[in-house]
Amino acid sequence: MTLLNNIKSRLRPKRYAGVEMGQGATSYYYHLVVLEEEKGEIKTLRTKRELGSMEALVEALEDKGLPIFLSLNIRGILHKLVPGTNHGEAELLATVLPNAEEQEFWLQRQTGPDGVWASLVRRDAVQTVLDEFAAQELWVNQLLLGPFAVTPLWSFLDRKEALSTSAYQLDFDANGHLQSLRRSTADAEWTSVRVEEETLPSDLLPAFGSAFMGLVDAPDTLAVPRVAARQEEFFQWRIFQTGGWALLLGLLVILVLNTFFYYQYKDRNQDLSSQVFLADTQLERLDSLRAQVGRQEDFMQQTSLNQNSRTSYYADRIAATLPTGLQLSELEIFPILGRERDYREDQLIRYQKDRIRIRGLCKNSLTYNEWLTTLESLDWVDRAEHLEYQDLSSRLSRFELQLFIVPSE
Repeated sequence: MTLLNNIKSRLRPKRYAGVEMGQGATSYYYHLVVLEEEKGEIKTLRTKRELGSMEALVEALEDKGLPIFLSLNIRGILHKLVPGTNHGEAELLATVLPNAEEQEFWLQRQTGPDGVWASLVRRDAVQTVLDEFAAQELWVNQLLLGPFAVTPLWSFLDRKEALSTSAYQLDFDANGHLQSLRRSTADAEWTSVRVEEETLPSDLLPAFGSAFMGLVDAPDTLAVPRVAARQEEFFQWRIFQTGGWALLLGLLVILVLNTFFYYQYKDRNQDLSSQVFLADTQLERLDSLRAQVGRQEDFMQQTSLNQNSRTSYYADRIAATLPTGLQLSELEIFPILGRERDYREDQLIRYQKDRIRIRGLCKNSLTYNEWLTTLESLDWVDRAEHLEYQDLSSRLSRFELQLFIVPSE
């Protein structure tokens, strides 16, 4: 199977409309049957009888995208069973209508065991019908003259003799071969017929058979170039339609993935921004801390505070309570009393030995408040005093607090 045939097989429609177009005493009529193939089974979706206009047919179809198999039973179509099977088209044409010009007629042949059913119709009559369907933007993909679409249904029918349709009376032999057909009379009545599990009036058999032949991709018996071109246009339209949906689905997938990655990188960017902000804050404090370290070292050497004390114990206990989502930027154990700039160089700096000042960053106030409660529960903490809490962004806040140490006895 070539690639093109493989594509056509995959794009083969699962729904087909069978239409019989006939001609009454004063006007045309249309019988419609829409069949669908699903999981190897064929079921009937819609049936309509005796539609009186092309507009009524379009409304009954409900979907202009359905391919149509048209059985044509208008006036001017001649059928004749010619004995034997080895006949050329010119011979069949002369047998059905002597002296007919080949370029003026379409010839259809249905070969059976006892001969060939030759059907003849003027080309301009077919052209007029196809123009009407094209004006309504309908897809006539296959065309059959006469009631021969009933023949493939014969083995599925519960009754097999003298079948009546709107246009013809059909007689089959015991093997399902059409033996004769004759025009239905004005007083002819249709009967109810079962096709497997479906029950339908016998005048719908040509439309039902046409839809069935479309679904099983029956070969064309009437080679009308315009119908073949319309069939190819339908195939191209199906490719465009399927490709359009595939493209739309692909764009939707890309959009979903793009949205997913956007929010992933957005959250990551916010986390990195928070880390950068913290680093900048720490760098801003670096110079002043260096100076303070030098002064603190001198002070510790000049005093006895560098001896055994509880400062390391306080720092260790505070660090042990530090929760996830909270980070310290400054820890002052025994902060300077007053402001450092108010001291002269010859003055000894005094410290507040009863408190600890803490500054840092946290992701939310709940974490901060829970930690504040934890600090207050320490046995060496007299009380905790909240000094400042400021939101720096939607994901980061700055805080400052101080702890008052329980006075030693």
